[in-house]
Amino acid sequence: MKCSPLSRLTASHNGETKCVIFVDSVETTRKILEPHVSTVVSAYPFIKAFGVFTAVHKLEDLASLPCVRAISPHTTATVGMLAAKRALKLESARPVLGYGSGVSAAVIDTGVKPHLDFAVPKNRIVFRDFIGGKTEPHDDNGHGTAVASILCGNGLFSGGKHAGIVPHARLVALKAIGREGEGGAFAILEAMQWIYDHAAEYNIRVACMSFGAEPVLDGLDPLSVGAEALWRKGIVVVTSAGNDGPAARTIRSPGCNPRVITVGGAEINSDGQITVADFSSRGPCGAYLKPDLIAPAADITACGIQEPYGIFSGTSMAAPIVAGAAALLCARRPDFSPDRVKELLLSSAQKLPFPHEAAGRGMLCLDGMLGETDNE
Repeated sequence: MKCSPLSRLTASHNGETKCVIFVDSVETTRKILEPHVSTVVSAYPFIKAFGVFTAVHKLEDLASLPCVRAISPHTTATVGMLAAKRALKLESARPVLGYGSGVSAAVIDTGVKPHLDFAVPKNRIVFRDFIGGKTEPHDDNGHGTAVASILCGNGLFSGGKHAGIVPHARLVALKAIGREGEGGAFAILEAMQWIYDHAAEYNIRVACMSFGAEPVLDGLDPLSVGAEALWRKGIVVVTSAGNDGPAARTIRSPGCNPRVITVGGAEINSDGQITVADFSSRGPCGAYLKPDLIAPAADITACGIQEPYGIFSGTSMAAPIVAGAAALLCARRPDFSPDRVKELLLSSAQKLPFPHEAAGRGMLCLDGMLGETDNE
């Protein structure tokens, strides 16, 4: 059905709504759409779609146009960090097993503070702001800085103690989430389009998305479609499962996409025992089994925007650990496709006595992953 999520396309006070329109061709469709919409906010050629404002009473006419494939609600994604209880020893949470030189990892989030761990001895930050258009790296929330730190901070300020998984990788920080931790689909899709267009220029092999929106399960989900387009481009997309557990069917978009790597959260007690964090969202997601695996998500030390380091929890912290592992694989084996990277990450995961909808294939195991590549 071309306009299946119509019930979710609610009007604002002036009778307008924001939506994503999927079309047959971006190049030939814009002029056809313009009489039926108030504003074309942006075009997204990588998924053949437009972000528009339109009057609700025009939706049926839009849906009937032969060039329109589907109309989806404009979803809003959120990020979230949970209160930390204690500092987890970094060495047990994310051991540095490689450097990731030559590979870029993109982080769509709240931006990044130009912390010493990213900027010295060499500035590794490429920054774009899809919220306010600022040119200098900044983070008015803190979430993006923490995520980037876990992925590719070099730990310089801590003498290497708080380094991320791939401390030599280039950081492509794309600000599409605002100060309050919310970002609309339009800005996030712009960031995804930028990754798609510049992947070869910067050798972007991994994209980390530690945010989530309510999935559009009865139609085309914009964030899920965008994430899959990047995957097909050759970019490993890693997403957080969400922090809405332990209830079932709480995986967020774009983590609901079957191709991307969806990461749930693990807790590790003082004896090294691994459990699934209560807050970690559970699957399934529609007809798909999710999450794919879990990684440490409780009390992780990472760069802060007020203090040099802080302690953070949530599946937002687990996703960059897995994204770092993926970047490490891509640096070691540039010929690996996203499907091959995912296969290795899942096949080498430590099996756990928890159902798939809670722990996926198990706990990320970097040693096992690297061992499998060494045997190839």
